[in-house]
Amino acid sequence: MPPSRPGIPSATFQTVPLFWLNYRHPRGRFAGAVVVESSSLVSARMAATVYGLNDRLEFASGHELEEENGLKVPTDMLARLLDDRELRKLSRMLLGPKKPPAPSLWRPKGPRRVGKR
Repeated sequence: MPPSRPGIPSATFQTVPLFWLNYRHPRGRFAGAVVVESSSLVSARMAATVYGLNDRLEFASGHELEEENGLKVPTDMLARLLDDRELRKLSRMLLGPKKPPAPSLWRPKGPRRVGKR
């Protein structure tokens, strides 16, 4: 059982899951994503509809964020439609820096031969 909040011995608080909802324009082009606090995917979709976060957009996909990643999402990015720039920033926060390619994929830096041998 989670610890009680100090000063309120009978109250307990649990973390609320975050859901990542992707939306597209009616013709299929990606429109953006919304991160919403909710208890299930269905209620997250309903909350997005009630609050007008998906205005004239179609739901494409959605999934629950792991608790560890949910804690990394800034509160100013919750419950609003995020554009491409904000999504790239959020992805870097959740995934960390991009790793360099494996040494087996590096190409030698010598001169290249052209033509037949």
